Amino acid sequence: MFASLLFLALTSAAAPQEAGADGKEGFDYLTQRYLEEVGIDEMIGAQLPLDLKFTDHKGLRRSLGDVFGADGRPVVLTFNYASCPSLCKTQLDGFCSTLADLEAWQAGDRFRIVTVSIDHTETTERAAEVRADLLEKAGIEIDPTQKIEPWTYLTGSEDDIRSLADAAGFRFRYDRQSGEYLHGAALILCTAEGEVGRYLYRIPLPAQTLRLGLAETAAGEFRSTSDRVLLFCFRFDPAANSYALAAWNLTRIFLALFALGLGGFLLRMFRQERRLRTQLDA
Repeated sequence: MFASLLFLALTSAAAPQEAGADGKEGFDYLTQRYLEEVGIDEMIGAQLPLDLKFTDHKGLRRSLGDVFGADGRPVVLTFNYASCPSLCKTQLDGFCSTLADLEAWQAGDRFRIVTVSIDHTETTERAAEVRADLLEKAGIEIDPTQKIEPWTYLTGSEDDIRSLADAAGFRFRYDRQSGEYLHGAALILCTAEGEVGRYLYRIPLPAQTLRLGLAETAAGEFRSTSDRVLLFCFRFDPAANSYALAAWNLTRIFLALFALGLGGFLLRMFRQERRLRTQLDA
């Protein structure tokens, strides 16, 4: 989130000074206006409009629901655009670095990635180029026999893009003076049914944080035993935008182990005493 706000502030500072409706001019007015129009509102539990139609990197017209799959695999949703001069590259490069370190979870196997371009003029050819570059950076190899697409890059109409962004709480605007889109940066974790589950902002994002977020969002059959243990021991900390140790759960584990150990010790002592009494009686 800090990176996106810094980008907005720098963009505002570089823009020509203009007057607002109340006569105010300069940096303060522009910064206030941009921060009101651009940002991310966390819509946890919101349902995305899966009936919206987009064009994928192959030129195929598909509904968002078809891309998500609704098979229990969670989806990492990002909003970016190919010609973004700064923030998109920083975010996506960091994301690719995280994916390369994500050993237990593999895109296309246990989750999907869907990137939606916020630039309605972006072409299918450009989308395909960007996707290919991202797959290479993330170390994701495409298997022709693989049924699940690891990373889908979508383009669409201005209205459909805006509808999806609004549902996800992703506020952006086009700045005519710079010819760029002003926006934030977040990985939006969604269920396979299109329900928003978690927002992750850190760049780069620790692989463990992404793994826990995916495990939390995935259907039960996609959570391994180790994932379940980690989710029991860690809880999401909104202030730090990461997962932290769940102190009470760890205490419960310690108390349970202590009780088992104490019970085992007492049982052994009881058996030894009983054996000794049997020997004495004999």
